[in-house]
Amino acid sequence: MGYINKDNGVYIRDSILQETISGNEKILLSEMIYLSKNSDYKVAYPSLKHLENKLRLPKRTIQRCINNLVDQGYITKDRELKNGTGYIAKTNYFLSDKTRVIIGCQNVTILGDETSLYKVSECHQLGDNMSSNRCQSVTCKKEEKRIKKDLLKNICANATPFDPKMHFEEFWNLYPKKVNKKKAKDKFCKVCKNEEIFKQLMNGLNIQIKSKNWLKENGQYIPHPTTWLNGERWMDEISGKEVIQTVTYEEMRENDPFFEDTL
Repeated sequence: MGYINKDNGVYIRDSILQETISGNEKILLSEMIYLSKNSDYKVAYPSLKHLENKLRLPKRTIQRCINNLVDQGYITKDRELKNGTGYIAKTNYFLSDKTRVIIGCQNVTILGDETSLYKVSECHQLGDNMSSNRCQSVTCKKEEKRIKKDLLKNICANATPFDPKMHFEEFWNLYPKKVNKKKAKDKFCKVCKNEEIFKQLMNGLNIQIKSKNWLKENGQYIPHPTTWLNGERWMDEISGKEVIQTVTYEEMRENDPFFEDTL
């Protein structure tokens, strides 16, 4: 069950309405869920223009909501570059395990076991031994909530805690202007809250260090690392014309077996 927003026609599920996020974030997350249905609720790739037109929200509001949903673990995002250039072909938005549990469709690996697929259908079928009458009962709904709660607990228990201090040196060695390392480390630890943000940060930095603005006049226009981190400048969109040549952070790690040794 749920309701349809009268302003933009977005269907918002009851399970999303119960989440402690803003109204605009619930609308945006619901649209992401709808757009990901063809991929079994795994990934969506709408443009900002589509989201502006569909949700009738300003571009800045949408970008802020996306960042908040990433920070709170509802989605992750990854920019896909075109042919290894600086052009951004599209941005992929992946539904997190947390979100897929909330909407009743979740792939999760527990303690190294094979992946188990849990799907809660409209009639709440939770097992072959359950009758159709029970599927419509309050008892079945309680069982559904219990399964979701257990899944979330297992996800959290098996997740490796992200420690930004362990990753700061990778950032510092890549950042071209090495000024005030202590302040930069403190700010890095505050803004780099999880692995996904770290990957986004490093991908954004890798693009910007090859931009014409950073390369001209011996790097005169490169901001101090603390300023760059404080402004979340890795989210800046750099056009392909401004980039000399670049590869993503993941590509560097995958293609260069000595990548870690060079940092």
